[in-house]
Parts: sequence; structure tokens; C-alpha cells
Amino acid sequence: MNFLNLPGKHRSQDSSYRVIPAPYEGNTTYGDGQSDAPKAVIEASHHLEYYDAQTHTEPYQAGILTTNPANDHESIHDRVSNVDFDEAFPVILGGDHSVTIPAVNALPSDVDVIIFDAHADMRYSWKGSNTNHACVTRRLSASRDITLLGSRSMDKAEYEAIQDSASVSLARPTDIPSHIVDNLGPKVHVSIDVDCFDPSIISQTGTPVPGGLTYQEVTRQLREIFDTHEVVSVDIVEFAPNVSEPSRRRVESFTLARLTYHVFGMFSTCSDSTRT
Repeated sequence: MNFLNLPGKHRSQDSSYRVIPAPYEGNTTYGDGQSDAPKAVIEASHHLEYYDAQTHTEPYQAGILTTNPANDHESIHDRVSNVDFDEAFPVILGGDHSVTIPAVNALPSDVDVIIFDAHADMRYSWKGSNTNHACVTRRLSASRDITLLGSRSMDKAEYEAIQDSASVSLARPTDIPSHIVDNLGPKVHVSIDVDCFDPSIISQTGTPVPGGLTYQEVTRQLREIFDTHEVVSVDIVEFAPNVSEPSRRRVESFTLARLTYHVFGMFSTCSDSTRT
């Protein structure tokens, strides 16, 4: 469980980046296997190049420490709480989307949230739990402003709850304007539910939805977010690597490992003005 399979000198406690595996999988709705995601993504990262060609950086040189796995909501909260955000930038690898709730609750109160997700996740409760993966936006919107990007699947009641909410903004996949995140404060956490991608990019997820975003669309929007906001942390969740489809598992694990490393590259090149 060592991202990039780095030697010891590049994964010390003084590293500028953290990978926090969070293989928590609660009551899934359709497909399962999210608990296997952190291991699959980290194993795939061993085959990445150290140079991120899109940002022209080598983030590993600043160090990437992979922590011990956080296996439940309490340990996820504790692991994120222990990050010194002035010294390190974390990416949490889920796990189902509910891991975002304790991760965000561990952040300072002035951090808002941007969620890439095919689903609105605005249910009050689901399968007897109000911290289910289908309730993430609803729970976090009680205390933070939220922007949803790429959402294209929801109940009518969820849509109406968004319209009635003063803290949730919704952008359709086809109309993500540059100003959509203007309603948020300067500091943000970014949550990437991988079903935001079109199934042609990521099919191994709990509930894939057609009509999603391409890899380039997601990374372009991330670039804009990093350029205009102080991103304090990121999570990547809901990947469900399927052992019965080894070819797709390999491709999609590598895609998300690359996205993780690219996020570190974007953080390393964002302007100092966003880190006030």
C-alpha cells in the first residue's frame, strides 16, 4: 500500500502529499466492491511515470506518504483531522461515497465542497441510514455550501430539495459554466465520485449512468477549480474494481491512479494567491 511504490526517502512523515486509503463499504445500492478500490488504484500507480506531462511537474519529489488504511467513518475522520494542511495536501481514496462525510466533517468550518457525481445524493436517508452514500450532499449541505458537477440522475424529490436549498447549486453535464463555483468560499474540498465519468471511461462503479463526463472534461474543470480556489483536500470514491473483468479493472485502476497523481501536479502548480 505505497502509492507509486516510492523508496523511503520520498514517503517520509515530512512529505508534502498524503494518500489516505479509506476502503469503507457500507450499504451499497446496486453494485459493490468499493472496498477493493484503494488497493487496486495504489497497485496501478506502481506503473505510472514520475513526470506528470499535463502540469510539467514531478510531485513525488516533494514526497507522497501513503497512510495506513482508514477502515470506518471514525478512523477516516481521525486520519483527516491529523493532517497539517499548511504542510501537506491529502487525497482520500474510497471506498463508497459516504467516506466523504467524515472526511469533510474533519475539515475547518470555512471549507465548502465541490462534488463531481452522476447522482444528486440528496436523500434524507437510504436503507435505514442518513449517512449512506445516497445522502452525502444532504448531510454536508447542513453546514457547508455545495456545488454539484455532472449530476444527471435523481428523484424528483431530490431535485425539489436542491431547488429549495440555499446551500446547494446544481450544474448539468452539458452546461458547466466557469462561474458555477462562484457561490463558494475561497477554500474547498473536492469530492470525485467516479460515476461522474461516462461509463465508456469508468464502468466499474456502483451505479454507472450514461451521458457522463470525459476524462478531459473533469481535469479541465479541476484545473479551473485549482486556479480559482484554495483546494485543501480531494477524495476519489465509488470505484468498484471487478476481478471478473481484469482488462477493464486494469485500465480503470490506472486511469484513477493517473488522476490522483495529476491532482498532486495541479496542486503543485496552482498560484500562491489561492493558498492564503
